[in-house]
Amino acid sequence: MKHLINIISNIYRNLIWLLALLLFSCEAPQSDFRTALTGTWNCREVQLNSSKIDNYKVDLSGSSVDEDIMLARNFYNLGQDVELTFSDNDITLSNQTIEGIELYGTGSLDKNYNRMVIFFTADKGDGYPDTFEAELTRVEASK
Repeated sequence: MKHLINIISNIYRNLIWLLALLLFSCEAPQSDFRTALTGTWNCREVQLNSSKIDNYKVDLSGSSVDEDIMLARNFYNLGQDVELTFSDNDITLSNQTIEGIELYGTGSLDKNYNRMVIFFTADKGDGYPDTFEAELTRVEASK
């Protein structure tokens, strides 16, 4: 009987340690899509009301605030972070003001996580908001 109590006590103690490790781990793991999207992307941005084309790079990283949000550094070639919210393959660029420019729009992500298209508006407050189509494609890793 005493041997059985020792075994149960050891199991209980090990479960407590395991629970403590799980509860106090340093960083929550990112969901699969965030890991797959993290990195540098080529952006081809077309201004729909003038057909002006701009090409630049965007760096995507996970937000520490919300697991559905990715930070797009240099979106709209601003050099700052813009928040993109992902829900399945849908993308939302919620209303954000960066350097006095109001950005908002929606888009979609392909099922292979290699291409996304975002239709958005950039409103500089001059009464003439511009609309854009931004196509982002993954930068191929060097071999």
